[in-house]
Amino acid sequence: MRGSYCVLVLVFGSQITVPACVQQRPEPTSASERWLGLKGRIEGACKQGRIADAAMLDEQDFELARETFGEDHHKTLKSLDNMAYYYSLQKRYNKAEPLFVQVLERRRAVLEAWHNVRLPQRPITREDP
Repeated sequence: MRGSYCVLVLVFGSQITVPACVQQRPEPTSASERWLGLKGRIEGACKQGRIADAAMLDEQDFELARETFGEDHHKTLKSLDNMAYYYSLQKRYNKAEPLFVQVLERRRAVLEAWHNVRLPQRPITREDP
């Protein structure tokens, strides 16, 4: 947007020129832009310590990523991993653990398909302290 400007006319009739980058951004139009906006809201909730809100927003983020990028896309899997992480921060381990396992299994399948290799299978077990 280099060189893009808009002219504002103030109440008293004087004009000022403002660079386009300062103007208000339009609403996101593509699903990818909506996904990025949602990621920003999640990050803001985390920074403010609102983990429950972040978890709720990340559920929306996962659904949007799945619809936008597909079931096994790395952004979708990262959203699912984040959702599991927020559940674990809330000590909701019964919801977090299956999601972590699902992410690991799907990432394994994607990597095997990409690289045409078979990774060694190790059972995912929980070690009690």
